[in-house]
Amino acid sequence: MAALDESYADICIFVEDSNRDGGFGNNLQQIDGRFVDHGTATGLAWEGLGRLHPFRVFCRSIPDQPTLAPTIAPSLPPVVVFPQTYDFPQIQTNQFVHGICVKSTSSYRNIGVESTDPDLQYALIDNMASGVKAWDDRNYIIIGVEDSPCAGSTFLQPSLHKSINRNSEMSVFVDLEEVSATAEICIFVENSNRDGGYRNRLMQLDGRFVDYGSDTGLAWKFSNRNRSSPFHVFCREIPDQPTAAPRVEPTLAPVLAEDLLEIDLPESQTSKLVHGICVSNSKMAQAFTNNDAGTNSGLTYTAVSPFTGNQLAWDDRQYKMTNYAGSPCFEGTFLRPSRHKSIRKGTGISIKAIRATPNELMELCVFFETDHKQRSGKFDTTLPDLGFTDNGTPGIGWNNNELRLFCKEF
Repeated sequence: MAALDESYADICIFVEDSNRDGGFGNNLQQIDGRFVDHGTATGLAWEGLGRLHPFRVFCRSIPDQPTLAPTIAPSLPPVVVFPQTYDFPQIQTNQFVHGICVKSTSSYRNIGVESTDPDLQYALIDNMASGVKAWDDRNYIIIGVEDSPCAGSTFLQPSLHKSINRNSEMSVFVDLEEVSATAEICIFVENSNRDGGYRNRLMQLDGRFVDYGSDTGLAWKFSNRNRSSPFHVFCREIPDQPTAAPRVEPTLAPVLAEDLLEIDLPESQTSKLVHGICVSNSKMAQAFTNNDAGTNSGLTYTAVSPFTGNQLAWDDRQYKMTNYAGSPCFEGTFLRPSRHKSIRKGTGISIKAIRATPNELMELCVFFETDHKQRSGKFDTTLPDLGFTDNGTPGIGWNNNELRLFCKEF
């Protein structure tokens, strides 16, 4: 009887870790699960113009080994995976500075991102840590990972720093290996008007996201400079978790129509706008832009409640609110704008609030700079059409610079 030939060969293919990989980076293991992905950390690379370009290496053995005689070959139990996908909404800015990280409660078999922008690809980097390269086309690094939601995650590194087509969409996919497993997907965007519009829109489009804000410490910086640019971090869990058995879910008490305030302010009519908003007798209050002019200005709002003490007037300045203790805003909710003045003409602002104490008036106030610098939005002429009352300049302001106050009771 002829002896079994036990010889075999390893075949390895290495492809550039970019959008010039023939699609193998995302598809090869799905097509042939016998390939082993050795990643980009093997050291194999090509050099050009003094720069190393790493290869991603895949290897498998051939032939698939036969047995000595026809038998029922022992086999491993089939690998069952539970594929999950999340589709992010279209980006609404002309540039988009971002990154994505993913953590799972169990092991996963595949993970990746697909984009409708053909030039945008993502590289997988396990155990994300500070110092990791932020984008493939820049030498900028990410800092503050360890205290952020991305600590210990898989970093999906974008190939492009900012030049991503407007209206592009991204889809994250994860193949989980346990039916009860979940994954947390976090997207972090620059705290500027290069955020894809996500800081204003993402929570409205998908309320399951948790907004960690821009204070997690996660930021990007030039590798040889100290100045950093913070990221605004949003995370959500997939899949949406079912209950163990049908039961009545706890719900918030219904909001009566008379206790709900929803209003759109007139669009700003000046090239800059210096303003603030407050609401009294509210258990929830929020403000957000409702059009492209506001989104492109990078305008967002932070709810500060109760409105007392030594409060910042705007996120991008160290100016403080002054002389507001005697105003309707005191001890209410201050909706602090992210921008001091760089707010585009035509910006629209929406406000939503829920009354805290039934049968007591809720008061909405807008305060803004008087018109000698053309930074009022012309609110002094447009707010009265919505029933707002001009309270003049009673003292409320920033660094003792008085602001004009208009209020309306609901």
